Amino acid sequence: MKDDKILTIAIPTYNRSRFLKNSLKRISSQIKDFENEIELLISDNCSSDNTQEIVDHFIESGVILKYNRNRVNLGMDGNFLYCLKNATAKYLWILGDDDYLTDGAIAKLMNVLKFGDYGLIHLDNKKIDNFQTKSYTNKSDFFKDISFMITFISANIVQTKYISQIDLNKYLGTYFIFIPAYMTSLIGEKNNLIVYSGIIEDPADASTNGGYNIFSVFVTNYLDIIKEFRSSLGYKYYEIEKYKLCRLFIYPWMIKLLTNSQHGLQFKTDDWFKIIFKKYWYEPYFYPMLFLLLKKIRITHE
Repeated sequence: MKDDKILTIAIPTYNRSRFLKNSLKRISSQIKDFENEIELLISDNCSSDNTQEIVDHFIESGVILKYNRNRVNLGMDGNFLYCLKNATAKYLWILGDDDYLTDGAIAKLMNVLKFGDYGLIHLDNKKIDNFQTKSYTNKSDFFKDISFMITFISANIVQTKYISQIDLNKYLGTYFIFIPAYMTSLIGEKNNLIVYSGIIEDPADASTNGGYNIFSVFVTNYLDIIKEFRSSLGYKYYEIEKYKLCRLFIYPWMIKLLTNSQHGLQFKTDDWFKIIFKKYWYEPYFYPMLFLLLKKIRITHE
């Protein structure tokens, strides 16, 4: 049952107490003036470190928050699902435990959320001097501008009333269980919004991100999910997004992961060519990029 709070900040976490502690320090200092309007939710995916001790410390110090500890590790999507289903405020912001807020971030966001009604609020983290926003009534234009950055979970705030309209269980294992909720909300409301400001600092623990096959997740899972929304956004949007994903995301990651054995990242690349070829074999723009990649691979092995 929803209450009258405006924003739920939900932090899914697992064995990252050091980052969670720093994140809660930032958040707790900023929500003091908004305790009646903000719900803070921590969902612990059965951590074996001192996560519960850290959370208890903040509760004892007076921070009002809800703490959930899963009895077993539900996997990344399972923990996201708990956050999606248990937010009680009008809006939900799932925030990565290592995505620290910049000074004044909460006050800026609450000023936006209290005086507007939006399906999806996207936080564009470009470092600019002034806090700026851009409202959209055209849903295709909005999605075109945020593009695959919708996959960055901490960069999106969604209306919770749309979450119950979707069978999210069928997306378990995609690593993107939250995207159908985001897409449904941006389609369901008249207005969507991009916030241009450095709300979030660069991830404090980016080197340990991953653990999954980046090409399977972004090429197969992501494109399959957004394809479901073609009828609402227009059929061209999918082809545009497919091209942008290839040019601006897939190709740079192919270069980074396949030509540099010292990249130090945790992403898997098994069957990368088969995965990409299945989606792009009939696209003429794919082959020049593939040629350049193979050329770079050959040079690095000479």
